[in-house]
Amino acid sequence: MWLEYDPATGTHGRASLPAFLRSGVSDDATLLQQHCVVLPLQPGLEHSPFGTDGTVLGRWVREEGEGTGARLTAGTPDGRTVSLPKDRDGVARGVPVGALRLPGGAEPVVVALHRQIAFHTADDTSASGESGRVTPLERGGEFAAGTRLVPPVDFWHALRPRDEAASAVLRALDDEQAAVVLRTGAAALAEHAARVAAAKAASAGSAEGSTAATTGTSSVSNDAADGTSVPPTADEVLREAVSRCLPGLSERRLLIGVSALVRAVLRLAESTAAFVAPPAEPKPVQRRRVEGMFGDYSPRHADDQTLREATAGLADQQGWWGGGQQWSVVRQIRAVNHVLSGSPADGRPLPERSRSTGSAEGWRSDEFTVPGIGVLWPSLLDALRPLAYRAASPSSPTRTGRLSWCCSR
Repeated sequence: MWLEYDPATGTHGRASLPAFLRSGVSDDATLLQQHCVVLPLQPGLEHSPFGTDGTVLGRWVREEGEGTGARLTAGTPDGRTVSLPKDRDGVARGVPVGALRLPGGAEPVVVALHRQIAFHTADDTSASGESGRVTPLERGGEFAAGTRLVPPVDFWHALRPRDEAASAVLRALDDEQAAVVLRTGAAALAEHAARVAAAKAASAGSAEGSTAATTGTSSVSNDAADGTSVPPTADEVLREAVSRCLPGLSERRLLIGVSALVRAVLRLAESTAAFVAPPAEPKPVQRRRVEGMFGDYSPRHADDQTLREATAGLADQQGWWGGGQQWSVVRQIRAVNHVLSGSPADGRPLPERSRSTGSAEGWRSDEFTVPGIGVLWPSLLDALRPLAYRAASPSSPTRTGRLSWCCSR
């Protein structure tokens, strides 16, 4: 509810609406007063990108239409309106704020979400028309990387063009030029990654051959101490590549923002290519690092459920059997046998927090692991004779599964 207010005495009067909000009232719509904003026009805000009538700033928001035409509409004092369609459930994804006038005449639609502000193209305010998001009171993120702090949307009336000449360069950018920027950026990042990998390999080799203990100092060089320059980061390399392609982007923060968008596009292209590429069969070593030791060992009649039925009544069957068809028992038995035979574990990597820093009383951690135990099968080792008898019995309905378990040992 809006109340009249006397700024001289601080008292409230009758319920009413400012003239600007009354302009948003319609017989076939509902004014959403809780989303409406009216601010006095302060000196210096005459060129608000959201527009003004010369006296106030703000917006009215109303709910209108029915069925597939249901929508929220926002109007600003300069007479412009924008609409946000509701979804099939009759719920809007956010609240429209207005059209943000940018250099060159572009007017993306600004939508307030729960904690973020979304941008939509002027001709498509559906979910598919969203072009980016920022979070107020946080750093600019992917879509405004050159902005150290995104102000709340009501402060955007004070926004001004950062570099109009650079904005003109970006508006003139065509598809072919954009492709050149992306290719140049991708090549620069690939070259940087190769240099970093080579430096790490050289550093590892140097560390292995060093004799730091004889000098009493660290064998790792200090860039600041020996005067050598610190290598550039991937972001700095990409910014330099973008600057070469677009020399008109001289403003540093604008260059940071454009470079962040270039990197986002490159990540999207990489993930898309990986998604559509035919799945490649992993190498045996790679497969063990993901699936664990003997991850491909799935003999018939030796899955966990069959073995549970085959060994029922011979010993306490505790642990987690899981659901579906699994082979955790036979895989772990094989892996344990592998390790007890003197060979190192060769499955998933041991988590860093679980690795020891050295030998302790003759024990040490392997770099890789055996499969974790789910079913406590060692209890069956005390029942080998009855298990063998049951497995050999021709009248046993699960004779095949029992033979499989015996053979897995």
